Amino acid sequence: VMALAALVLLVTAGCSSALTVEDYVEEIEAVASAYVTEAQGLSYAYQSGVEDGVRDLLESSDDPERDAVELVRAETMNYLVLLEDAMLRYSESLTSMNPPDAMSEEHRAYLAAVDAVLASLPETRAAITGASSLEDVAFALGTSGFSDGQARWTATCLALEQSVRDEGKGLDLKCEPTTSAVEGAGP
Repeated sequence: VMALAALVLLVTAGCSSALTVEDYVEEIEAVASAYVTEAQGLSYAYQSGVEDGVRDLLESSDDPERDAVELVRAETMNYLVLLEDAMLRYSESLTSMNPPDAMSEEHRAYLAAVDAVLASLPETRAAITGASSLEDVAFALGTSGFSDGQARWTATCLALEQSVRDEGKGLDLKCEPTTSAVEGAGP
């Protein structure tokens, strides 16, 4: 009987209760802000790397078009690997949260949208690896689950913000995607 009571205490201690709306807002805004800041920094570095590299190629390359394809493909692959790492940490942070009941469904839908975009990245990178022109790189990005998932990401993000507003609180997850060097890079 004592062993059973101890086990019950251990199990219930390991189960965290739902956050209050205020605590949830504070926690998810901090996590979202950190992700958005990192993703925007990666996007800026990617865009700068491509622009600077192409400029250098125009001055020094015997075959600037071929070299530009190689540069854009390599920079895009690097960007997507780094973005995947950032998204994975974001997803893990969202997974570890225990949202209030009033917004748990919206939280799960948002997490599923983030995870769907995250899951599409290996396939997107594979398509880019096979790209032989700048148009192929753009096509690989534009037709990928990575790009397609943005509408769902944004819609579920906005729904989560609305569920918090319905509880009388404000929430800013920066749902609207910013203009990115790579379309579909995430809000």
